[in-house]
Amino acid sequence: MIEKTKIRNVSLISHSGSGKTSLTESILFISKAIQKKGSVDKGTTVSDFEPEEIKRHISLSTTILPCNWKGYKINLIDTPGYVEFISEVRGGLIASESSIILVDAVGGVEVGTERVWEFAEEENLPVAFVISRMDRENASFSNSLDSIRQFFGQDAVPYMIPIGEGLNFKGYINLITGKAKILENDNLKEIDLPDSEKEKFETYRNELVEKIAEVDEEFLNNYISNGTLNEDEIKRGLQKGIGNRTIHPVLISSSVLDVGTEEILDFIVNEFPEPKLSEKRNGYDTKTKEVVVTDFDINKPFSGLVFKTIIDPFIGRINFIKVITGKVTQDIKIHNVNKEQEERISGIAFISGKNQEKTSEITAGDIGVLVKLNLTTTGDTLAQNNFPVIYNYVDFPYPVVAYAVEPKRKEDEDRLTNALFKMSEEDPTFLVERNDITKQLIIRGMGLTHLQVNLEKISRKYGVEVILTKPEIAYKETVKGSAKAEGKYKKQTGGHGQYGHCFIELNPLERGKEFEFVDKIFGGAIPKNYIPAVEKGIREAMKEGVLAGYPVVDIQVVLYDGSYHPVDSSELAFKIAGSMAFKKAFNEANPILLEPILEVEVRAPEQFLGDIISDLNTRRAKILGMDSSKGISIVRALVPEQEMLTYGLDLASITQGRGYFTAKFAKYEEVPQRLAEDIIKKRKQESERS
Repeated sequence: MIEKTKIRNVSLISHSGSGKTSLTESILFISKAIQKKGSVDKGTTVSDFEPEEIKRHISLSTTILPCNWKGYKINLIDTPGYVEFISEVRGGLIASESSIILVDAVGGVEVGTERVWEFAEEENLPVAFVISRMDRENASFSNSLDSIRQFFGQDAVPYMIPIGEGLNFKGYINLITGKAKILENDNLKEIDLPDSEKEKFETYRNELVEKIAEVDEEFLNNYISNGTLNEDEIKRGLQKGIGNRTIHPVLISSSVLDVGTEEILDFIVNEFPEPKLSEKRNGYDTKTKEVVVTDFDINKPFSGLVFKTIIDPFIGRINFIKVITGKVTQDIKIHNVNKEQEERISGIAFISGKNQEKTSEITAGDIGVLVKLNLTTTGDTLAQNNFPVIYNYVDFPYPVVAYAVEPKRKEDEDRLTNALFKMSEEDPTFLVERNDITKQLIIRGMGLTHLQVNLEKISRKYGVEVILTKPEIAYKETVKGSAKAEGKYKKQTGGHGQYGHCFIELNPLERGKEFEFVDKIFGGAIPKNYIPAVEKGIREAMKEGVLAGYPVVDIQVVLYDGSYHPVDSSELAFKIAGSMAFKKAFNEANPILLEPILEVEVRAPEQFLGDIISDLNTRRAKILGMDSSKGISIVRALVPEQEMLTYGLDLASITQGRGYFTAKFAKYEEVPQRLAEDIIKKRKQESERS
């Protein structure tokens, strides 16, 4: 059993293509977890093993990569750089106690860097920066540091500085120890501090020590009195500053040359914290809602949080779990707290990339996988039966990109539906729904790439090819005025005929009231046993619509008169009569089309605010309000769903990829008359063709 003090759970986050996966390969190689480094371009890395990742040369899912370093177990958590895969990134952050944000030495801070910083900030995680690829042509330490500080503030301070950069990159200097190392004949060699680097060393070291002194009043007083801090004060102050997020050390690396990797490993075990729970991740009693778990504790019964799920048609369900209290073993009975169901453990393992290593237990603070559980999904709490605790997970934004999906082969309909729902169990931001109005099967995701990758997985795992089309808008019909109408159905054939006769009044209701049927028949004008048939005929006509075949909502129908025939009247006749009366009254009551309206929140750097507002105005938006925070403009608006179908791509173009938005259904509103006429005309043409 490994003590939690000897565990470090560290997530690697960044903009896509900043070198996370290459750094993990270097770390695994230097720590002797692997014998040979893989290549992103060749698709041979431990982390990126899925065909969709190999094809694109990028990480698309979170991967756990354990290694050992100087008596410590480090769980590296390699996350995707594409923030469309937000469930993978956020899950990786929840499983970690600290994060390393990689910044490319040539490109500096990019769009994705800003987003992952926000995620780490929400989780209150200690953060260090690594300026990666220092050996690349045009690499610049000073430009990269300036870029980091521009976006994230002056709390980012160098912990290492390079000796040379770009094609002249030779090594580094540790500002804490003062040790310098350079690469000679493929080996790192410790050298005396070069004269050419002494001035730069003193400048950056003084800056670091000053920052450490600001962490604590005691350190600050000693620094003022002595002009510096001693070794113990520097070490304690640095750890405290990192832990309370007032210091974000900046390290450097070249994963190709394996320069800086050992220093990063030492930094992880010496400066990053052991497993601990932040306040928002505390455990609550399921009944009393009182806090019952505030830290990782081996002495309590088992409990843990599932932060990732894989469902394989052959292997079954694999749940990635962070054990928070006690330990999970094969022989204990566990309970899925969220779903209130018992689960049976079929296997326990540690995992590295796609490779599992069976184990008898996973203890508090560590990460592993449980195999072949029946119903557990991402975000679920698992606990022993006698320990009623639950942990909060992430509230993901509602997926903003939607497409209609159908199988290429008609006979694959059931297989496709099953595969889509399996995928939605893996990915909380991939939603599947059947639109009752348009009759389309709709998939929703965080972006087009996100949807395409999930559909490629479905094709590979379940053998189902699909066709994507734009979803139809779920319009509805209603009326603005009132009208009365008569419905009379009379049919005479041999024997009994058919006779149904009714008078109705149609009135509008408030939005969201759906339907109200009022029976005002008196004197037996229509026998009571036929009145439900009138209502049924009206309801069926409402489903089919009158203007353009969309369902009718928010109306009141008053049945106030009619007549019947003692022999020829029937439920069918009154049902038809009710439908006829409804259609007549509807057409005379100022009918209109309704469209779904979304509540949209757009976030982007302040310099793009004017362009965003202008674009929203072209989309018939109603601006609800504007705000700003840390240089980011926030715009809230109500926008018709029809106008938002391509907004993700358009916003990326407007903001150079630095804007993003969330959207959720708000209400239905009337479609402007000119647009309504076009929609009705198009709908009738489609109906005639079919």
